[in-house]
Amino acid sequence: MKYSGIIFDFNGTLFFDSDKHEESWRIFSKKLRGNSLNDEELQKVMHGRTNKSLIEYLLGNPIDDEKLFQLSEEKERIYREMCIKDKTNFKLAPGAIELLDYLKEKQIRYTIATASGKTNLLFYIEFTS
Repeated sequence: MKYSGIIFDFNGTLFFDSDKHEESWRIFSKKLRGNSLNDEELQKVMHGRTNKSLIEYLLGNPIDDEKLFQLSEEKERIYREMCIKDKTNFKLAPGAIELLDYLKEKQIRYTIATASGKTNLLFYIEFTS
């Protein structure tokens, strides 16, 4: 089988940050609805879902795009602060740089995919370059 390239997921694969997303959602949930997300909710509601679906779950009703952007940015600010504070782990996964360098050297096409919003993408670029 011939492949034309490789697509890597970013969050949780090239950058181990699941703990920060979980904790930031717990904190944001407490602020938004008065209580934190529990472990079961994290597994059933958070993982693999969009900010929109999580925020609507926390609020218990649909929201418009403007409110979604405002609340998403508030949650992501919590997440980004956690990343910055964790100087030990705020880096690509072990072996990721070497693998990407190898692919580049061998002229194997690759790209990185993420569900993160533009603000987080700019954050990653700024703080990891």
